[in-house]
Amino acid sequence: MSAVYRSRITPIPTANRIDGRPASGELHLWAAAAAVDYMDQVDHGAPCTPRSMQSIPSMLSIGLPLKTKQSADATDRYSGIAVPGTESYRLDLMGRIMRWLGPARRSRRSRRRRLQEIEQCCRSIPAGETIFVSVASYRDPQCPETVFEIFEKAACPSRIFVGVCQQNYGSDPDVRNRYRKLVARSGTRDFSDHIRVYHMSADRAQGPMLARHLIEQHLYRNEHYYLIIDAHTMFTPRWDLACIETWTQARRLSPKPILTMYPEGFKPFHRRWPRRNYENMPPSYLRFRRFNPRTGLVDIKSYQMERLPERPIRSLFWGAGFSFGTGARIREVPFDPHCPYVFHGEEIAMAARLWTQGYDFFHPTRMLVFHLWEPRRPIFGEQFQGQSPLHGQRRELKREGYRRLRTLLGINEGWIQAPYGLGTARTLADYEKFIGIDMRRRVLTSLTGLLGVAENSESDEVLSKFGSLTEPFSKRFLPP
Repeated sequence: MSAVYRSRITPIPTANRIDGRPASGELHLWAAAAAVDYMDQVDHGAPCTPRSMQSIPSMLSIGLPLKTKQSADATDRYSGIAVPGTESYRLDLMGRIMRWLGPARRSRRSRRRRLQEIEQCCRSIPAGETIFVSVASYRDPQCPETVFEIFEKAACPSRIFVGVCQQNYGSDPDVRNRYRKLVARSGTRDFSDHIRVYHMSADRAQGPMLARHLIEQHLYRNEHYYLIIDAHTMFTPRWDLACIETWTQARRLSPKPILTMYPEGFKPFHRRWPRRNYENMPPSYLRFRRFNPRTGLVDIKSYQMERLPERPIRSLFWGAGFSFGTGARIREVPFDPHCPYVFHGEEIAMAARLWTQGYDFFHPTRMLVFHLWEPRRPIFGEQFQGQSPLHGQRRELKREGYRRLRTLLGINEGWIQAPYGLGTARTLADYEKFIGIDMRRRVLTSLTGLLGVAENSESDEVLSKFGSLTEPFSKRFLPP
């Protein structure tokens, strides 16, 4: 019997019985055990003939406290007790038990249909179309839930492989162990052998750029597609098929496409009760936000599109919260491990490196993943909260990391050596013209970056983002 229910149900004391029958309003231990045992075993895929169900016929002949219509005589102590042995008593009891067990039966049927869908889908997918998912996690309690959803909501989870850079203290939950508990609770297939973990103590963490680099170097094993997400991400059903289909559409528009966006937010309870129609929500698009006053680098933000686009829409920028492309990107544009403690600036630096290497950015046709934006978790910024020599050394390493990014982007003098420098397919000046921003002088040279719309954009791109062709020039988007 479930431990939760076992702790709540106790045998009925003799003093609480009326002529040998339980008093009104109480639940008999045997009936509860039968229902809960049956529900637990069905929920985990066991045969529908447990010990508890064998005892149900005998329960129908005992006096159990079932609520019936109260007698007009308030002094009648038996008014709330159904008379055992009668047909109405048996029907009432069995109806209550079956209403309780109905969701468990439906859950089992849904899991059976899910397995059939997975088998059918995987048979139609080429063996080489594998997906690697990169997850950088700093003491994130949502990480196991994210990994569980990666497999649970995939159309073909057997082709998915996950690499987690787990930066934890000893007291923090391990992602693989927690994932196995979630699998055992749900009764789904265990894909823990598809999870690769790079363990690092949290006090050695140096930000997302190093974590993503370690995943590339130690956990990636030449899977065809490469997806980058954060450790607090929620997926939509059949996300893997949607990513590949959308990327294939973008491939017709560019030889080296990358899908990217800022995911819309979700609340923790949305993992159990998803947002209404969340699987058909329009995607977001990226725009210039400001020049960061501390780092001098470009910050970006996102707006949700007004309409569902019919094809992937060009993007000016790249976002680390969702990035989907091929694994070839790792050989050409690997993450730079020499930028410790950098957070704001990672995305504009990676965008410049990718674009100058010949990659083009596209927004997907709908919101494929969601992001937990509420900071209810530890962040690696806690590494600077102190006045010790160690904290001072970390702050100096952070300043060196930002100096390196400013050098990469032409703000400081110098250059960065390959493979962590700019590409040779296009120039940094070309990218600055494309986004309408002069990063050295910190000025906007056009409205493209501010509006998030590239020059010579087609009308369907503008309509998808703004809903009308005149909205981009309204006061809502133009600076004062």
